[in-house]
Amino acid sequence: MRKVVFGLIFTLLLLACANTQTYDNKLKQWVGQSEASLISAWGRPSMRQYINANESVITYTRVQDWYMPSEYYFYNDGWGEENVLLDPIMGEAQMGPEAIITDNQVQEVCQTKFWIKDGIITSWQWRGNGCR
Repeated sequence: MRKVVFGLIFTLLLLACANTQTYDNKLKQWVGQSEASLISAWGRPSMRQYINANESVITYTRVQDWYMPSEYYFYNDGWGEENVLLDPIMGEAQMGPEAIITDNQVQEVCQTKFWIKDGIITSWQWRGNGCR
């Protein structure tokens, strides 16, 4: 139950900071801008596909790995072989052998594509779970 509460609080904090609507609004501002200004601001694209001599699609891909720590951690106070399992959120401690609790690895991916015609951005599209 505690893991569920911790996960819910963590998710709500993330959603409060950024959302996909904010990212959509950021991308809308690029329509009508030059390809050169986009590359100057965003850097070299991950990929470029040529549709014809005047049209292309440039893609930016971002992958971010991070670890969400468990709310539990172990310490040994030096007396005996038992570990103490602490839960800092609930302020509880349990003595005795416990299985090691691992952190959770999270991978966020965001792929953003811009359609370019005659050097001007005409549209965009994004996909992924890390586009904010």
